[in-house]
Amino acid sequence: MSLEIGFKLRGWPLTYNEALLHLTGRTLPCDFSDWGLKDERGTPLAHFAAMHGLLPAGFEHWDLANEFGVTTLRVLLGVGADVPDGFEDWARLVDGERTVIEVARKLGNRRLVAKFEAWKLAHNIAKDTSSLPSRPLITRDAV
Repeated sequence: MSLEIGFKLRGWPLTYNEALLHLTGRTLPCDFSDWGLKDERGTPLAHFAAMHGLLPAGFEHWDLANEFGVTTLRVLLGVGADVPDGFEDWARLVDGERTVIEVARKLGNRRLVAKFEAWKLAHNIAKDTSSLPSRPLITRDAV
C-alpha cells in the first residue's frame, strides 16, 4: 500500500473509485464507514458491495439509498446475495411493509431463508438454555 493511500484510509477523504479499488481488493480498513460515497450515477458504494457479497460483518448502513430510494438492503435482497456474518436484523422493514425474511421468502432466496431458520433455532436454543441451572462437571477417577 502506498503512503498516500495509507493516509487516505486513515482519515483523509477517499473518492468513490479509490474506495471501490480498496473494497474489491479487500484492503478497506475494518473501521471504514464512508459507505455513502456515490458514483457518477448516484449509486452508493454500499450498493456495489451488496451486489457482490463484499459487505463486512457488522455492516449497519442498510438504509443508504440511491436517487430512486432503493436501499442497500433492498439491493442485497434483489440480487439474491447473502447478508454478512452476524446479521440479526431479520425484522427490519425493507420497503416499509415487509421484513427482511418476508422479502427473502417472496423472492425465493433459499440461502437467506435457511440462514434465518438457523439463526432462529440457535436464538431459541440459547434463550431456552439460559434459564437452566448449571450442573457440575462429572469426572471419573482413573483406575
